[in-house]
Amino acid sequence: RFAPLAALLLEYIFREGWYDPAKRIPLLAVRAGEDTYAVSAASGSVSAECLSFPDRDGASMAATVAQCSYASLADIFHGRHAPASNHRLGLAMDINDFNYAGVVDGTPNPVSKSLRQYNRDAMHKIDARNLPMWVYRAAGWLGPQVGGRPFAFELELVIGHGSYVCGEETALLRSIEGRRPEVMARPPYPTERGLFDRPTLLNNVETLVNVPWIVTHGGEAYAAIGFSKSRGTKALSLNSLFVRPGLYEVEFGVTVRHIVEELGGGLRSGGQLKGLLIGGPIIGLIPPHLLDTPLGFEELAAIGAGVGHGGIVAFDEHTSIPDLVQHVFSFGAYESCGKCTPCRRGSGRVEELFRRALAGQAAPADLQECRDLVTALKLTSLCGHGTGLARFAESILRYYPTEIEPCFK
Repeated sequence: RFAPLAALLLEYIFREGWYDPAKRIPLLAVRAGEDTYAVSAASGSVSAECLSFPDRDGASMAATVAQCSYASLADIFHGRHAPASNHRLGLAMDINDFNYAGVVDGTPNPVSKSLRQYNRDAMHKIDARNLPMWVYRAAGWLGPQVGGRPFAFELELVIGHGSYVCGEETALLRSIEGRRPEVMARPPYPTERGLFDRPTLLNNVETLVNVPWIVTHGGEAYAAIGFSKSRGTKALSLNSLFVRPGLYEVEFGVTVRHIVEELGGGLRSGGQLKGLLIGGPIIGLIPPHLLDTPLGFEELAAIGAGVGHGGIVAFDEHTSIPDLVQHVFSFGAYESCGKCTPCRRGSGRVEELFRRALAGQAAPADLQECRDLVTALKLTSLCGHGTGLARFAESILRYYPTEIEPCFK
């Protein structure tokens, strides 16, 4: 199944002008038997040529084999090669400082590091994350005439740079525009003035993937799934502390206990659950006595938690709650965009106070300062980053006071 995608990838390289046939820069590094080849192209034909390259000791390695000629790119991936060759070539992959190239028997063969540069020189502009877009375009589902009809539709994939706060819509828009990913005050809302100052509708990917099912089965059928005001299903990811970690899709309305005990199988090594985070660290911690809460937006919000992105992280009896608070606020302070004062200064200050508490240097007045800072984060932060940190802290102060208060004496 991978071979057609590889052929599409090479065709895209040619079409976009990223490869100059006159230079004969190898497109792919390929290993066939004991020989290493560079696949290149010129004048509409494709050839595989044996390479000479220094080995790890600096000595030159060369092999003399017949050149393999191909009429087209597709011939490489379907094994329609010249009689001089008895090897089928595949796409090279960069894995942990080595290139790997598939051969006919499916065995990956490591290729010298020096060949790694060949691939990078010719393919440095290629990002595998764009590959689905090339496939859809080649299949006719993107472009000026979708499905052969006069309907144009395009998709563009913009790769982020690791900013956590870009989960907030206005910061995301600024990042796409090439600006600093800062949260913007609203109004105006993105539907009024969004990307490049034009009205913009933002949706999560998880929202969009529900659309085909709804179109196929109808809105009433989708509304029949779930319960209360939370309709449909939710994708969940259980962390490695569970007996059965992994990805699950559940219907809204199942209890958190069902997720933990039935799907996840409880904690590994018979560990005792101490707390549960659903939807990332910037949200409330759920204590064990509230596991019978249904999975729903309003229901989890009522106990200070939330659905979020559905990532479920469990903590066992070995977890120190004060350590967890210090860690979460350290993360929150580092990822703050700095736009609003409560988040920029408050998150760092809470982290500092808990660091002092863990060192045995805090006083009762420091705990009161933490409470005041959490209130400020909750009421005056510009976005969910600051208010989420407040919800996390409030849940800790509410459900785990016996672990927090002794640290501030």
